[in-house]
Amino acid sequence: MIVYAVVAQRVRPSLTELDARDEQLIDVCLQCWSDEPDARPTASQLMSYLLELSHPSSTLSQPQF
Repeated sequence: MIVYAVVAQRVRPSLTELDARDEQLIDVCLQCWSDEPDARPTASQLMSYLLELSHPSSTLSQPQF
């Protein structure tokens, strides 16, 4: 069961296939998978960041949720 693996064994998809330029996206994924609920971005924060990320002309720093 996938749900059991995620919850009980903390299994996450591999991010190694992502390109180095996707570092910001990797950081967002890792924050979303945090064991601490308060460390995860809210849906609103995530949506705002992903909208910014979709515009390559914008200059983004590390996500601060």
